[in-house]
Amino acid sequence: MTRAEELADFVSAAAVLFLCAEEGHNPSVRTYWDAVHYVSTSLSVGYANIFPVTQAGKAIGALVQMVGPALSAKALDGEPGPTMVSLAR
Repeated sequence: MTRAEELADFVSAAAVLFLCAEEGHNPSVRTYWDAVHYVSTSLSVGYANIFPVTQAGKAIGALVQMVGPALSAKALDGEPGPTMVSLAR
């Protein structure tokens, strides 16, 4: 599994959990894509247009905001491929 796939799996799983925690309690979270929007923006600065209102949603949000940026950095920090190695010579 590549680093990008790990990040995509994390975002997908976190979005499902966030949707389960917030659906029916948070008028801003009605669909899976609302949850994906929250999780993906939480990986950087966030927009504050969607925020958790339940205790479970807040716990999931805290986990996303702690683990997500590290996974994002890991996904973006690629190993140098053959092209980069040949350019460095």
